[in-house]
Order: sequence, then C-alpha cells, then structure tokens
Amino acid sequence: MELMRRWWRDVGERVAWTAIQAGVAVLIVQVAKSGTVSAVRWPDALDIAVTAAVLSFGKGLAVYRVGEIGTAGTVDLRP
Repeated sequence: MELMRRWWRDVGERVAWTAIQAGVAVLIVQVAKSGTVSAVRWPDALDIAVTAAVLSFGKGLAVYRVGEIGTAGTVDLRP
C-alpha cells in the first residue's frame, strides 16, 4: 500500500510540473513571436499543458514496474 501511495505522489508531482512547464513554454513562445502578452492564445496554452500532463501520466502508468518500484521514474536510483 505504501508503494502505491508513493507512486501516486511521485506521478502527481511529475504530471503537475510537466503541465506547468509545457504551459509556460507555450506562453514564452507565443509572447516571443507576437511581442505582446495580449496576443497569447490562452486556450492553446491550456490544451498543450493538459495534453502534456496526460502524456506524463501515461508514461507514469507505463513504467509502474520499471526502474525503481513505487516511483514513476524509468531509472532505478537505489544504491
């Protein structure tokens, strides 16, 4: 049970950070291209952030039994 809780915390953090990073990246690119924040297409930024989060969650599910058990990582970091 503790491994499952650990996995949920780990995958949740990874999903949240992925969504934030993707959303910020879209905003940076749109502002850089247009030169103004008012030209940002907010629905596009949200769509991309949500898509990245869903993909991150899918990756977490796919590697549940790969790498360090109980984490969403693909590499076993145990000594």
